[in-house]
Amino acid sequence: MQFKQPFDFDQEFAGHFSSAIRETEMTSGFQMESWMTAGFRPKQNAGWWQSNGPEMARAYAKWYRANPDINVWVTPDGVPAIELEVEVKFGNHPVKAAIDQVLVAGTAGLILDLKSGGHVPEDPAQLGMYACCVELRYGWRPRYGAYFMARGIRNKQKEITGYLTQPIELDGPQYSVEWYTRQLDQLDDAEKSGIYLPKLSSMCRMCGVNRACTAYGGQEAHVHDPDHPMNLTR
Repeated sequence: MQFKQPFDFDQEFAGHFSSAIRETEMTSGFQMESWMTAGFRPKQNAGWWQSNGPEMARAYAKWYRANPDINVWVTPDGVPAIELEVEVKFGNHPVKAAIDQVLVAGTAGLILDLKSGGHVPEDPAQLGMYACCVELRYGWRPRYGAYFMARGIRNKQKEITGYLTQPIELDGPQYSVEWYTRQLDQLDDAEKSGIYLPKLSSMCRMCGVNRACTAYGGQEAHVHDPDHPMNLTR
């Protein structure tokens, strides 16, 4: 991947950011002013992203340039694996995925998921699913998965110690096509039966709609959840 020189990160980010907002407004039917912001205060609105987004892009560019032995994988179709869209089937279940990047270092492949938040995901199931999607679509499977944390990975002193998380091996049974197919079978059975079991985690506190979730104890849950105890006693 070659970066043109000089590259104006601020200008490029502003253009793509504004374009993404317009596209989302058109497809959603809602203006940006009515959108909800997830996470803790201060709210990270459009102005916050205009100020901080370019620096995240710079961090990635600097990391990529510093690792010349790592390259973007090119599919057999000649497509660079950046925002790679694939459509596959896990058994009878069609799955459409948009994979941020697939990288290669020598013969080893790496699923790279770019994260703009400050929290490293606890469950790497998404990385395993992406590896399976590549395997089903192209007959070649990336062995590793990792996250690029654009805000930086910080120590207890709040100092940035790096950006790439420790790569995870994705060759275990819990990352196999067979496992995900079975999981999708169970999800399909639950959906048909109307069974939706919540799975609470530390990520729930950053959910933009946790106030409407009974399992989380959201203050507005009784308004949105017909199965809330307050509604069942009426």
